[in-house]
Amino acid sequence: MKFAASLPVVLVGAAAVVVQPQISHALNAAEVAKIARNVTVRVDSQAPGSGVIIKQDGDTYTVLTAAHVVGSEDTYEVITPDRARHSVANTTIQRLPNVDLALIQFSSSQAYKVAEVGNAQQISAGMPCYVAGFPGKTAAINEVVYNFTAGQITANAVQPLRDGYGLVYSNATLPGMSGGAVLDSQGQLIGIHGRADTTPQAQNPNLNPDIYVKTGFNLGIPINTFLQKADDANLDLGFTTPPPKPAAPASVDQALAEAGQALGRGESSKAVSKFNQVLGSDRKAVALHGRGLAHYQRGNYKEALADLNHAIAIDPYNALFFNSRGSVHLAQALQPNRNLQSGASRAERDFSEALKLNPDDSNAYNNRGLANFYMGARTQAIDDYNQALRLDPGLAKAYKNRGFTRWLEQDIRGALLDLKQALTIDPTYAPAYQTRGRLQFRQGEVAKAIADYDQAIQLKPKAGKTYIYRGIARYENSEVPGAIQDWQAAIKASPEESAGAHLLIGATLLTQGRENEALQKLKTAKQLERTWTNQGFLSQVLGKRLLKEATALLEHPKAQALLKSR
Repeated sequence: MKFAASLPVVLVGAAAVVVQPQISHALNAAEVAKIARNVTVRVDSQAPGSGVIIKQDGDTYTVLTAAHVVGSEDTYEVITPDRARHSVANTTIQRLPNVDLALIQFSSSQAYKVAEVGNAQQISAGMPCYVAGFPGKTAAINEVVYNFTAGQITANAVQPLRDGYGLVYSNATLPGMSGGAVLDSQGQLIGIHGRADTTPQAQNPNLNPDIYVKTGFNLGIPINTFLQKADDANLDLGFTTPPPKPAAPASVDQALAEAGQALGRGESSKAVSKFNQVLGSDRKAVALHGRGLAHYQRGNYKEALADLNHAIAIDPYNALFFNSRGSVHLAQALQPNRNLQSGASRAERDFSEALKLNPDDSNAYNNRGLANFYMGARTQAIDDYNQALRLDPGLAKAYKNRGFTRWLEQDIRGALLDLKQALTIDPTYAPAYQTRGRLQFRQGEVAKAIADYDQAIQLKPKAGKTYIYRGIARYENSEVPGAIQDWQAAIKASPEESAGAHLLIGATLLTQGRENEALQKLKTAKQLERTWTNQGFLSQVLGKRLLKEATALLEHPKAQALLKSR
């Protein structure tokens, strides 16, 4: 049977059925959601994901998913729409070469719907698309919850990218949806979702990690890539593949897809270069937004804001653009010796505009909560975190941020509960361990504080501030050599954030009579960040012993002149 590019195939039984030509009409989102719900399954394991039923042969069903969903030795089960569990024999798992796709099988006498396969080659930027899948369980969401989101195609690459990715789309996605269906407006399968638009690489490692930035570049593997790979591997799926799309020169879609993948991988220089290729097209605003985020990754805030301002001028109704600009404003304001109040105020206005345009954006609420916190509006910050958690009960960042705010509002019990919840949801969330360690230290629980700092450092060994705080706890615990070792590690791990380490090493040097060296350390601390030369701040973070020695350094006659100089 030959594949007609305009005629999608439906995989039923062991054969392909060609849908007869009909007048095409777009389905509404509810109709597509119903189709997606019937063909999307959960692939359960220690690191669960999603999948799509693409074939039935008697009692045997074949599911297409992302290879990384079944990438390890594990026990896998398929949970079908009727919530029945079906075991998957590891011998049935077929991972396709050089592409992030795999096939798995399960057996059942129950009748399940099979996806109707579309043609990704007919998809272009601006067309609606839908993503379906099952986000991972969290402490807040302990049930398998089906998730269906609407969005638009941003780009459709001419040539496959690394791991076979080629579709780029704007839908909001969550961890656990990998392997789920990407559907067109007819409810036909045009791709397999694989990469979300927020990754660790997409966050600037030198920034407050609680600022949540979404790039708007989700990545999926076109169904045509799967069909061609299946044919190359001689897999007997009961249907023939479409002819490959003729090779074409680099296009806007290709450059935009490559730029999005580079951005997600943290390859900011490559991303900038690729976005530059799109600036002369009708997707200039999308390219400017992406290039702005690439500049943001590199800590180039001025260039980032220039690009985001331009993107917003072109498209002033894009909530994502405002959320991104607010994030850059806030990140810039948090740099040493910046005007925090002014920057946080600008960020708050952008996050508020994003929420006017998209009132259901939990990330924008989290980010506005941070802006309000830094403006001193703690009550409003807690309200924002509450809204973020109402919309997304599994948002660990919002629990951590609310916990820190509650601590400063003297709600110690509430703070500890929030921090515990953040770590239950995401046991790898190092900033929550650091924050809880600081709180434990202030409560006199030095051993517990050190244990939390140990965990944070194990997860994020380059987080200089955690070394500073662990050194403070060790010093109070009479572990002076260990404390100094931690402060030296902080300077090495993150020189630009090491003001506290220099100051505290200087305080210990003064106790040894090494006055000149101590004053030089104080000078360095002042140049890096004046906060650590503020006695009021130090009284909030140091123990009694170390506070006394730091105060002695700050009140040294020669130190007074040094601190007053510019």
